[in-house]
Amino acid sequence: MSSTRYQSLLSPIKVGNIWLKNRLVSCTSLPHYIQGNERFPADSMIEHMLRRAKGGAGIVTCTGFDDPAKVPPAEDIVHFPIIDQFDTRCQNYLSQMIEGLHYYDAKANVSIMVQPGPGVDVVDGDLPAFLTPPGSPPIHNRQITREELEDLARQYAEQALLFKKIGFDMCSIHFAYRGPLGAKFLSAITNTRTDEFGGPIENRARFPLMVYKAIREACGPDFLIETLVSGEDGMPGGTTIDDICKFAKMCEGYVDIMQLRAPDLDPNHPINYCLEETPWLKYADAVKQSGAKITVETVAGFTNLDTCERAISEGKADLIGAARAWISNPNFGRLAYEGKGEDVVPCLRCNKCHVATIHGPYLSVCSVNPEYGLEHQLKKMAPAPVTEPRKVAVIGGGPAGMEAAQVAANRGHKVTLFEKTGELGGQLIPASVPDFKWTLKNFKDYMVRKTLENANIEVRFNTEAKPGELFGFDKVIVAIGAEPIILPLPGVDGKNVMTGIDALLHPEQVKGKVAVIGGGEIGVEVGMFLAKKGHPSTVLEMRDMLAADATPIHYYNMVRDAWEATEGFSSILKAKVTGITDAGVTYTDENGESKIVEANTVILSVGTRSKRDEAYAFYAPGAETTVIGDALAVKTVQGAMRTGYAAGNNA
Repeated sequence: MSSTRYQSLLSPIKVGNIWLKNRLVSCTSLPHYIQGNERFPADSMIEHMLRRAKGGAGIVTCTGFDDPAKVPPAEDIVHFPIIDQFDTRCQNYLSQMIEGLHYYDAKANVSIMVQPGPGVDVVDGDLPAFLTPPGSPPIHNRQITREELEDLARQYAEQALLFKKIGFDMCSIHFAYRGPLGAKFLSAITNTRTDEFGGPIENRARFPLMVYKAIREACGPDFLIETLVSGEDGMPGGTTIDDICKFAKMCEGYVDIMQLRAPDLDPNHPINYCLEETPWLKYADAVKQSGAKITVETVAGFTNLDTCERAISEGKADLIGAARAWISNPNFGRLAYEGKGEDVVPCLRCNKCHVATIHGPYLSVCSVNPEYGLEHQLKKMAPAPVTEPRKVAVIGGGPAGMEAAQVAANRGHKVTLFEKTGELGGQLIPASVPDFKWTLKNFKDYMVRKTLENANIEVRFNTEAKPGELFGFDKVIVAIGAEPIILPLPGVDGKNVMTGIDALLHPEQVKGKVAVIGGGEIGVEVGMFLAKKGHPSTVLEMRDMLAADATPIHYYNMVRDAWEATEGFSSILKAKVTGITDAGVTYTDENGESKIVEANTVILSVGTRSKRDEAYAFYAPGAETTVIGDALAVKTVQGAMRTGYAAGNNA
């Protein structure tokens, strides 16, 4: 049954000569490396895209298509594979995917990017340092000529026309973030030319307009053109939102949709350190208020349907673009049609959907959606419907235990969840205490509510299940978690020593200056949290960087900015801790010199230890026993959710 709760969000809109069924846009969200090495769209990719359309998106954006002769695999970005758009097999697969998108009444959008060859850029000289990969030598370029720009515009038009012939309804031109050439021309920071392409916004806009005009002339009025632009440069002397409003008016008649994005180096990017839910809506609102005759799309942070509805109903945007929302909730649009915004799984903004960690493999996962990237496999592994409900015991009410309980219960089994404390949440409880972890708190609250509301789940609080006492269950799922690692240091048992978990749960017990032993992401967050509480905090890390376990996307300019902006927070790298005293922490620095950090309270944050041995002691005769989550191996939220999902499906 349809609902009127999100009537503005779900109302049709005419863009150019095309009607969109609603205001929901699925932006580029292809799981990294789901494609493999194929030069044509694999079934896994097609399945992923179709889920967006089936989930209610009005527009589904596809990407990763290019000429492999121009972009060798070794030079491809880590985000997406390169698919040979000129290969007839590729075109056939794309046509099949487009037909699938149209089956669900979604418009098929394709992202196009054409770049000049190496050594060619907007101006002569070295590439700005903020655009050069960390640790790389300066990159010197020569200024691109007008003839070369015209050739690039022609290539854009040829690609767009090819995609139109294949069946796409529109194309998306990425001119945001000062990376693509068009973005560099628009930016007053990177475009310092003194010819007809430099100076005021009217001149800096010449090349982007050249591209749009070429596509329009080639593809006609029945093929939509979307462009992505940054709302401002975010740096002194850079492009302002007023410039972008002028640019929007210049695009009238050529561009149908303008998607407003952030500056390239914006610390307000919606990661879990940003307290603002939708920091870039202001850019879309400004373009709307400017009177530009163009459809305006906003992005970033729109994972809450009520927030999406307000943005449309208040006239601040025409379309809502999202990637994370569709990753964490493939049925995001369907929930809007059903009026069930409360059933949207909160996104953590952890960026695991980009890549895993700075030093880890390039994996694409979602912390809250265990199915993400596995859609094509899960179709083959889907469990048969439950004909005879089983009695399932779940030991532990952390994220893994709650997910296992919900999945098993939703399949029809009778679940008893044993939680030794009076509260569900496990490690999510302390982890979500800092105000900058509000997204994690939202997720914790969601999981607790869904567990308690499930009629097939009986939660026994303050009940510690013990090995040898579980009788009458057909399946036992053990999710007893992990425990903090206590380093064998002199003085570790001192009265001034606490674990990171205790410090988060009981900050009132923290006294004076703080030394945090362990500078992983959690140690950094504990230090930031306590510094904000008025306790000057020094984090000691034996590696050469803080938060080395964080995701690399936006790491250097977002996570780092978060701790650098925290008053009272400091760190010492390459520090080998040797002991703890009443006066603080002793350590040896990278030169082998013994030093001390004065501290009234010492926090241990060097990781956790799996309770695997204790977990397997829960084996119950006559019952299948499965160990999940941190009890199996110390994992992230994503790891806990996937093991819980699997255990619940296999109950």
